Amino acid sequence: MCFLVLGLVLPAAAHGADDLAKRKQEVKRKSEEAQALLKDGKPAEAGARFEEGYAALPDLALLFAAATAYGRAWDTQKDVKALRRAVVLLEQLVEQDVVRKQSALGMLGQYKPLLMREEQKSKDEETRKVEEIPKQRARLAELVKEGTAQFGRAAFDEAARSFLEAHALAVVVAPDGLPEPPHLLPWQLLLAAGNANAEVWKKSHAPDPLRKAVAAYRMALAGTKDPAALAKITTRLAPLEEELDAVEVADARGLEACRLVERLLERDKLPEAEQVVKRLFAADEPDRALFVASLRLRARLAARRSANVLEPRKDLEEAVGAWRALLTLEPASTLPATADAVERRTLEIAQRGMQSRKPIKLALLRSTKARPDGVAIRLEVASDPLALIKRIQVRFRYAELAWDTREAPIEAGGTSILVPLGPDSKLQLVVVLLGERRAHLIELGTDAAPLAGRPGEIASFEAGVTPELK
Repeated sequence: MCFLVLGLVLPAAAHGADDLAKRKQEVKRKSEEAQALLKDGKPAEAGARFEEGYAALPDLALLFAAATAYGRAWDTQKDVKALRRAVVLLEQLVEQDVVRKQSALGMLGQYKPLLMREEQKSKDEETRKVEEIPKQRARLAELVKEGTAQFGRAAFDEAARSFLEAHALAVVVAPDGLPEPPHLLPWQLLLAAGNANAEVWKKSHAPDPLRKAVAAYRMALAGTKDPAALAKITTRLAPLEEELDAVEVADARGLEACRLVERLLERDKLPEAEQVVKRLFAADEPDRALFVASLRLRARLAARRSANVLEPRKDLEEAVGAWRALLTLEPASTLPATADAVERRTLEIAQRGMQSRKPIKLALLRSTKARPDGVAIRLEVASDPLALIKRIQVRFRYAELAWDTREAPIEAGGTSILVPLGPDSKLQLVVVLLGERRAHLIELGTDAAPLAGRPGEIASFEAGVTPELK
């Protein structure tokens, strides 16, 4: 029987020791995480980690550390939730922790009055909000009445503003509709604002009220599920969207034009999208972000177009070519979820074709020793599979003088650009590799963080190393 009892007790003791060791390890890990969070300026999160450690192995020192961290969250960030938690833990420590009772009492005397003040402020604010509701409802009814009257006397600008202000109030105080006649719902106020802005557009043909009308109708459309209402709003929205497309297709430039093309592609409006893409590719010296976005849209548009013509080969080739150029600059390029099967197929063809091609690589950027006529900055392109790089531009300055620029076409075996000597030996450079239409393909350094060194000592890239493309 003794042997049997020992056989049961010893494994249980060993298991208990293993469990204690695991819990101590967990406490250590949580404490280290808490300390790191404190260093990162996240005291409330640190307090939570200390409490998690206490849950693994109850030790009142962990609760004190948590209360201290929560107190710091209030001191530095005025986090009321953390202040409330600090007070709860400090009250627990005053009752249970003999060692730290006096420290906990001191902290409690500091933080509890602050918590009482904040809670009273919160109650006062809630009371104020409740008292304000009748006033807000009255103001809401007044705005609806004003908007209706303004619309009736053709003051459509004022009517639109009144209805939009009424909608903002209705969302807060009457989300289920005005309690008194005309019992309008928030989406109906948006519809009224859209109607008013549409009237402004009819008179002025200015794009701003047209955009506001479309935005109001779209929000109204999202605010109701009633089939009759949806049909009514759509009937009014559709022609205005056509008008807005025409305005934006004519006016959009830069990255805003790229966003417009994305919207046009989603609605399968290919002729309008093509008009904007042509303008994008006619622009001179686009920056890298705009050039990359233009390539992506050109590829998507050509792929979509190929599915709508009798002889799609040319469009498919254009799509694959644009994808290859994009993948050369951004190998991880992907498609949005709205892309169709043809777009995905052209991207896959381009990806397979690029597997055997080397990415763009710069062999070496270096400068010669200073000569009487200046310093020769030399750049060698080790790999450019699609011959995208056409020219090299060097912006330079000495110390804090004004920037100057030199430029030359890319040459086989390397391109050199002569930079004149300056008043001192500290040379700062920004190197830009330019493509078609002087598009910025690769930028090495920036005006704020240029490549820097003494003439003859600049060697920023080792042979065969691909620099970060910016």
